[in-house]
Amino acid sequence: KAPPPPPSITEADTETEENDERIKEERRKTDRNRKRNSALSRVPFSELQPSLSHSTLQVLKSQGFHLATPVQAATIPLLLNYKDVSVDAATGSGKTLAFLVPMVEILHGISPPLSSYQVSVFKIVVLSLLF
Repeated sequence: KAPPPPPSITEADTETEENDERIKEERRKTDRNRKRNSALSRVPFSELQPSLSHSTLQVLKSQGFHLATPVQAATIPLLLNYKDVSVDAATGSGKTLAFLVPMVEILHGISPPLSSYQVSVFKIVVLSLLF
C-alpha cells in the first residue's frame, strides 16, 4: 500500500513561515543591540558619584537596569551636581532615564515634603519627557 501524499503547502503556511522568520530576525537584531549597548558601559549605577539613594538603586535593579549607558554615566553625576546638561544622542541611548533619575533623587532629598502644586509640576515634566 502506498503512503498518503504529503500535505500541500498553502498560502497561509507560507505567510506563517515568513512571519516566523521576521520575528526571529527582529529578536536577533534586538540581541545584537543589547550586546553592543551593554559593552559600551561597564559603570554600575551603584558606582556613580554622587551616589544614588538606596531606594533608587533598588528600583533600577528591580527593573533590570544594572549598568548605566554612556549617556547616563556622563549626565547623571552632572545633573545631581545641578549642572546644565544638553544631550544629543540616538534613540535608545538612555536619555530619558538619564534625566529622570537625577530629578527623582533631587526631589527625594527635598524637605519638607512637596506641596501638591510641586507634585503636579513634577508629573507634567515627567509626562512631557515620556511622550
